[in-house]
Amino acid sequence: MNDANLDSLVERTVSNAMQQNQNQFLSDMKNVIQNQFERMEERVTNSQREMNDFQLKRLQSLTNESYVFKRKGNEAQFKFNNEVKGRLDLADTCLKDNPEQGSEKALSYISEGIELLNNSQKLVQLADMSDNGWRVVQEYETHQLASDSDDEKRIVKAEARAAKKVREEKSKKRAARRWTPWNRGQSIPTVTGAGVRGFLRYDELSSLRCKDVTFHDDFVKIYIAKSKTDQYRNGDEILVSKGKTSACPVLLLRKYFDIAEISCDSDHFLFKPMFGGKGGPKLIYQNKKLSYTRTKECIIGRLNEVVTGKNFGVHSLRAGGATAASSGDVNERCWKRHGRWRSDSAKDGYVVDSISKRLSVSQKLGL
Repeated sequence: MNDANLDSLVERTVSNAMQQNQNQFLSDMKNVIQNQFERMEERVTNSQREMNDFQLKRLQSLTNESYVFKRKGNEAQFKFNNEVKGRLDLADTCLKDNPEQGSEKALSYISEGIELLNNSQKLVQLADMSDNGWRVVQEYETHQLASDSDDEKRIVKAEARAAKKVREEKSKKRAARRWTPWNRGQSIPTVTGAGVRGFLRYDELSSLRCKDVTFHDDFVKIYIAKSKTDQYRNGDEILVSKGKTSACPVLLLRKYFDIAEISCDSDHFLFKPMFGGKGGPKLIYQNKKLSYTRTKECIIGRLNEVVTGKNFGVHSLRAGGATAASSGDVNERCWKRHGRWRSDSAKDGYVVDSISKRLSVSQKLGL
């Protein structure tokens, strides 16, 4: 074989080898590009499917959020359940569409759902341990981006904020329920007159019920259900005669019944706090006794308008009535019974003798 033939053979051999390599390279490139396109198409399809699923879940969530709950606790629980359910639905979609390649994403969604549940369990325990309950949880979640990253400090601060808000709300509720004092009510003269004429203690006076008062033509009968000296709770009656002056306790009591529109059959307390209504002073609607402090303040104020420089108290009504009876021509046994005293020593302790009576002792000696 000459050199020319040899060169031609080598050239053809090299050319064939290069052609085969090019064909193989092009075939491999085609396969690679085709695989890449298939994977890209699969990823786009999965992304589109996930986007569609997400939009569908979001639409369902918005539909659920349009429902107006009556209780905030139910609304919070419903939203949390929806959030966990959304994670599980996405995991379920990944496993159904592509069991092999979707397992990692499904595991990620399931992990997010577990994390949500763990956080919820922590909040439930926090609410149960605190006296302020879920209010602490609200403060804890509201201030998650606080300057202190320590979780324990955040819990303590949330507890303090919740306790402060509870105190403020209770204070506002008490202020809203507080009745405005009414200084021009008709009850103070009536209380004073009944206390003096009936020799009534404050406990007896404040415990009177509307049904305990019975009006007659010339007197009024007051039933005392229980008293300090009535150990067996048998009850007692007091008769108060009608007077002739404007300070007559019977007339004042009758006027009080008319103005306050009180029914004689009512089981409510006779004397209750008042408030300033649009049509004038009215008794409160609650069945509540008079405040001892407020009553004492009003009675002493009225008594000081008449006599100044005296050390008055609520018990001055009973003592004043007993002193007036002892100074007049009243049977001692009768006014002792009227005051429901069991002994003469107890009765005499309420009587304040005047200077003239005390001087009469030495005057009777005739020295």
